[in-house]
Order: sequence, then C-alpha cells, then structure tokens
Amino acid sequence: MAGDLDINEHVVILDVPPEEIDAALAPTPEPEGQLAGVGARVIHRFGPRVVIIEVAESAVDDAQQAMGAELASPAAAAAAPVADLDDIGTLGLEALALRSSDEYEQAKAQRPLAGEEWSTDEASHPDATDEPSAAVLAAGDAGPTSAYLVGSVAIGVVMVEGPTDDLKFSAAERIKVVAEVQNGLSWLATRDARANISFTYDIQVVSLDVPPGSDSLSFSAKEALWRDPALAQMGFGSGIPGCTAYVNDMRSRFGTRWGYCAFFTKYPVGHFAYAS
Repeated sequence: MAGDLDINEHVVILDVPPEEIDAALAPTPEPEGQLAGVGARVIHRFGPRVVIIEVAESAVDDAQQAMGAELASPAAAAAAPVADLDDIGTLGLEALALRSSDEYEQAKAQRPLAGEEWSTDEASHPDATDEPSAAVLAAGDAGPTSAYLVGSVAIGVVMVEGPTDDLKFSAAERIKVVAEVQNGLSWLATRDARANISFTYDIQVVSLDVPPGSDSLSFSAKEALWRDPALAQMGFGSGIPGCTAYVNDMRSRFGTRWGYCAFFTKYPVGHFAYAS
C-alpha cells in the first residue's frame, strides 16, 4: 500500500528501446490488454515506461506472467533507481516512493483539518461575493473534455514558477505535488472498478520572468498574470481556450477519452484552490 489508501499498488518499468520513444513521450498502450482477466489493472501511466497498477496480492504472479515484466512494490521500486528514465517517469516513481514513506503515512494520519466543515476560520470557503476567475467566467466556452469520469483520462500537471526564490518549487516540492495528485487519483480510480478509470500524465514545469502583481489585482487578473504566460510558453493561447487546447492536445497524443489540467503555483491567487 502507499499513502493512506487501502489498495495494493505495484509498479512496472517497461523495457522500451530508446529509438521507440518519441518526442511526445506517449505511453505505450499494451498493459490494459495484458492484464485483462488476471485481477489487475492500470491506474497511472507516467511517460512511456512507468506504469502503476492496482493488483490483488494473490494475483501478482499472474500479472507478472501476463505482462512478461517484473512487478515491484512501491518500497522496492524506491530502493532500485532506474537508469535512463525520462523526467515524467522519474517523477512518477519518486512520488510513489514518497507516498510509501512512513513520514507521508503519518502526515496523512494527522491532518489538522480532517473532518472539518467548510465553515470555520481555518477551513474557509471562497466568499460568494468574490469575483470569479477568468476560468469560471469562460467555462461555458470549453468543449466536453471531462463531462463524466469513466475510462481513460489525460491529466496535465503544470507547475508555474516565478523569477524569485519564493516563487520557485524545490525538487522535493515538485515530487510532493505529483505525490498528492497521484494519491488523490489512486483513491478516485479505485472507488468503482466498473468505471475502469486510468490516468495518463503530462507534467510541465514552467519558469517565468514575470514578477508577482499587486495585492489589489482582481481574482481573474491574479490568475491571468501567470497562467497566460505559462500557456504561451507551452505553445497554447490564453485563458480557457488555451487550457482547452492543451487538454485536447494531451487527449490526442495519449489517445484518452477525457482530459483536464491542474495548475500549481506560488504566485498570488484569489483562493488556495478553485476549479471550473
């Protein structure tokens, strides 16, 4: 098990020749078919080589035989570094290793706001009078990239850094971001096996020269200040249309049914987390 989840996760490092890895780092599609009928299924794909599966302990041998590859527990994978692994695959493995640590499990067991309602000073929700973000205002323009949760999903994890130390992510913080996303999506993917949910990751770390804006900026202006330059650096337009173009690009590259993206930043924002 990893993190605070009562599921059995194992990792497979696929043997993909370098000449078969294209610039898009598209994951290989074979594991689902190989695992059918052996009590295992893919829940995460990080790059072309790293696959994290949910597998019953009694089915590990069958899954290994079906895939023709060795399955490693999170602890075993963390103890055996893989040479020549791509950056996204490396982050996926490092995140799984973090989730398998005693420190991570203890932190999950000691959440200071566990069970709190969204009605206290420490667990406050956005004020209904706050100006919504540009993302919320333009949400009606977005295509059906994530209408409901069944099947394969592309997930873009975008960490946006600024020019000063307080706006940058350390290596440990990058792993922490991916670990928390991975942990949450492992929980989500295993709520109902009939949905056959799996996540394929695109991870971007975007470094900007843009200074933080004034505290007096509106909700949407705070977001646009860093979001739009980040999207431009990634090769997409601004606002929700740019986000939608990025999501659809992932869906096309990875061949998934759905897709969405999540931005993580230390730039000032209107609330600690929000979505549309």
